Amino acid sequence: MQKYNIRKKEAGFSLLEMMIAVAIIVIVAASLVPLMTFVNQSGHSNQNRMMANNLAASIMEEIRAMDYEAIGTIGGNPSGTLPQLQSVNYNGADYEVETLISWGAAKGKNTEINPVAYLNARVIVRGLNTFTGISEELAELHTVITRDGEEPLIENGHLRAQVLDSEEQPIGDPSVNVEIIAPISQHLMTDYNGTAIFGILDEGNYSVRAKVEEGLFASPTEIVTDGWIERNNIEVEDNAISDVKFYMDKKSKACQLEIKLIDAETKNVILERGKVSLYVELDNEAYIVYHEKEFTTASFAGGCLPSVFSGSLWPEGTYNIVISDVPEYKDYNLLVEQSAFITDESDLWNGEFDSPGTTLTVTIPMKIIYFYEENSKDDFEDNTEMEDLIATDFDTLELDSSSDIVDRESITNLASSSESGNKGPENLFDGDKKQSSSWDTGVSPNTQPQWIGCEFERNIAITGIEVYLSHNENNPGANPNHKPKDFYIRVSSDGVNWEEIYTGTFPVDKYSYLININPPKTCRYFELWITSEYESNQQGIRIYEIEIFTESHRFDSGKRLSKPISLAQHDSSKNLSIEWDVFLPERTTFEVWTIVTNGTNPIPEEGFIKVENGDLVPDIGYLENLENKYLWILQKFTTEDVSVSPVLNWLRLKEKGPGE
Repeated sequence: MQKYNIRKKEAGFSLLEMMIAVAIIVIVAASLVPLMTFVNQSGHSNQNRMMANNLAASIMEEIRAMDYEAIGTIGGNPSGTLPQLQSVNYNGADYEVETLISWGAAKGKNTEINPVAYLNARVIVRGLNTFTGISEELAELHTVITRDGEEPLIENGHLRAQVLDSEEQPIGDPSVNVEIIAPISQHLMTDYNGTAIFGILDEGNYSVRAKVEEGLFASPTEIVTDGWIERNNIEVEDNAISDVKFYMDKKSKACQLEIKLIDAETKNVILERGKVSLYVELDNEAYIVYHEKEFTTASFAGGCLPSVFSGSLWPEGTYNIVISDVPEYKDYNLLVEQSAFITDESDLWNGEFDSPGTTLTVTIPMKIIYFYEENSKDDFEDNTEMEDLIATDFDTLELDSSSDIVDRESITNLASSSESGNKGPENLFDGDKKQSSSWDTGVSPNTQPQWIGCEFERNIAITGIEVYLSHNENNPGANPNHKPKDFYIRVSSDGVNWEEIYTGTFPVDKYSYLININPPKTCRYFELWITSEYESNQQGIRIYEIEIFTESHRFDSGKRLSKPISLAQHDSSKNLSIEWDVFLPERTTFEVWTIVTNGTNPIPEEGFIKVENGDLVPDIGYLENLENKYLWILQKFTTEDVSVSPVLNWLRLKEKGPGE
């Protein structure tokens, strides 16, 4: 038999296997290091807190062992030998210990409140957090200490200081340092109710102050000097408690404001220099947050003046933003303009924050300063000559129209809120303005609004209403008896859906009052509502006649010549362009013509040059001496359809630098 010598393969690890094994061991060990570190830190932190608790307990035992009359802090109230703040090394660790002794109020057997009935003792130990390395509160103990038997009532007076937040709630954390600085010097930290009671004080006037601690900010109603809010001349009387309130809140509840400036026309973001003033109204009183705070291009971040620019803002109240001195732009006042918005131009900001801790980005549209501008009713009416045109209450200029009094026979279904005797609403449309033919309510609109209403035979376009307030044209008198005062007018096409088209106040001493409705309002139903009267005895009001005017047709053409515009202030190194915005219905036209004259006499009648929208004004030379030079602007309106008119919204002159 053949034998084979079979040798066993020797067992072992290759070099590669050894390297992989070592790598695995290293990775596992490395992953355990943070865990071991955390466990070690946790153990140290728990030990640190345990020592802090032991330290607090030992100090509290010392306090309990003291005589009642001796318990108090150095410079505190009650006064004693205990330090309010001290550094202590305990078992090799450093701690900061705060000891707070304060008075507590209670009702005695005679039911009277004794504000110094017992003592509150509070010990707080602070030390380093082993995880963060930041000092924090590690232990806190508090107790109540009373004397044997009931504390007697003290004849002296007491002063109670309280720190309140924006919602009138006490701030218990953090404690606030409150000091009496005259005529004596004492200081206390507020308790859990945000209160510090200075007890057993002599009668007199005291000055008290509270520190705006880290993490807090003061109300805009407060004046902060070197980090303190001070109250002076607080009177303390025997057998009484004088209250002092300080208003501040946590910075975590502060509101933040980002301000973005944009061009009102182009919507481009403005990053220019200027000034901002911020005011807030609280309880009907206005307070300055900051006044004319300057900003530059470098002040902006992300297109806005960032929240750090305005700082921490009180959550309550109504804010007003005033922007001034931005080159080439008009000053802006939020309360006047009311056009600042949050997300889009329909989301207007009312100046209030919805809740504490809110951050808002408020966009303010700024209007360019123009060399000359017409954009209001007053602007359009300020002219040397205007023929067959009318400036409307909607700040537009358009062709005027002729009007006729509505035929009284076509006015039906007269009704009123009340009438006295035979003085009913039918007297208002009979053409008689005598005293015997009037509408008397007999009921004062101060008690209940009074109204008169009617219906027309068909839809009409109302252009005006004349209300006769007296029966004597030569002597309407100022006697307020029966005189209507505040009123509004509403109309309807179906008698169901009403629209208020005018609100006003009647004069007290006029024979009649003409109300222009422009543009004309088409309706079938009409009501005049009186909401108040001049006579305080509330006798009820009286009206003698009403005439309603309806549009017959518009004029087919009209023109307006502006007052002469002095060019002396124009920077002749810049171009002067003219532009306008006009609505042109079909078969209507609008044209602008200009002329430059030396002086203002005579008024020019010829020589005008027609200009197009956006053109440079003719006859003004570059670097020309413009002293005694005047610009006249002639506007021409025409229509081939007398039911419509071109409507001018605005016209302006703008200075532009070369290349603009």
